Amino acid sequence: MTGQRFVNCCFFFLLLSVSLVYSAEEIRLFNEQVNIPERGLVTAFVLKVQTNRFTFLAPPEWRVTCEASESKIVLLSKDLSMCILIHVRSIPKSTDKPLEINLLRKKIKQRFANARIVTDFPCYCSSQQGHAFQLERTAVNDVRMSSCIAFYYIGGWEIEFEFTTTTKHYKERFQFFANLMGSFQVKPPDVDTKTQGSSN
Repeated sequence: MTGQRFVNCCFFFLLLSVSLVYSAEEIRLFNEQVNIPERGLVTAFVLKVQTNRFTFLAPPEWRVTCEASESKIVLLSKDLSMCILIHVRSIPKSTDKPLEINLLRKKIKQRFANARIVTDFPCYCSSQQGHAFQLERTAVNDVRMSSCIAFYYIGGWEIEFEFTTTTKHYKERFQFFANLMGSFQVKPPDVDTKTQGSSN
């Protein structure tokens, strides 16, 4: 499957962004150098929403863009075979509680009416337990696509991760998604940081 066919299959499903927005007052995406003991200096991405900061490590050579109007980050692999979305939404403190799995399942079915839920399972991010759903569906040209959507409530925020690739390669590529979620951290508000550059 060519990269272009993958993009065509996912276009309406993912609504991919193609430009990085820096000018929005409420949300900003930039990068900084972070020292990780086992890896040395690496480039981490920082998503700043109002005074709140979220950091993550993107897979090497992936394109990282920001759709500021939806507080959404889009990551696209170099060969266009994989896509990851990160949604960040503020929620009232009163709803910052364990996820209700049945409500999430209902939400998934409403959003992806043509998809089949293959399985669901607990998952972890920033030392918090969330819940994930694996979906399968038939896209254009009868291409089988798989997605994993993971939900977390962390510190007054709903964090949603969405990974999509072809069903044929889903298992072998899932580690890219797991590694990104494992790197994702919610930082205290108003932490001063020196920006080393901005993503392109």
